[in-house]
Amino acid sequence: MNLTAHLARPLAALVFAVLPACGGDDSAGTTDASTSDASNDAAADAGATAPTAPTITMLMKMAGGLHVSWTNATKDCDTIIGERKTAADAYVVAFTVPGAADNKHDGLLTAGTTYTYRLHCVRGGISSAFSNEMSGTP
Repeated sequence: MNLTAHLARPLAALVFAVLPACGGDDSAGTTDASTSDASNDAAADAGATAPTAPTITMLMKMAGGLHVSWTNATKDCDTIIGERKTAADAYVVAFTVPGAADNKHDGLLTAGTTYTYRLHCVRGGISSAFSNEMSGTP
């Protein structure tokens, strides 16, 4: 074994032993913080471009169905999508209306069945979070 190879092993062991103790915590902390900051920045960017969800304000029994009314917090929605479910079923799309709409009659429902609604706004292909939920029985 030559002198360089002989000295390289202890030197490598020393470097790896010292780096975690000296700089490892800082670099790990920096990496974690920058990753966290990047995630926060991405979330902030997504929040800045995502529309705000509408708010369901009323669900009224009317003409064999339920009439859903809402306040649209995002005035430039392309579309409002309304979903409904029963206790036994998952949400399904019940209606799609232009973004300027603020109400929709959902007819032909089963009397005595409770339906729960939620909405979301779509603008430029980006969906808002879901609105509050509201339930009613026709």
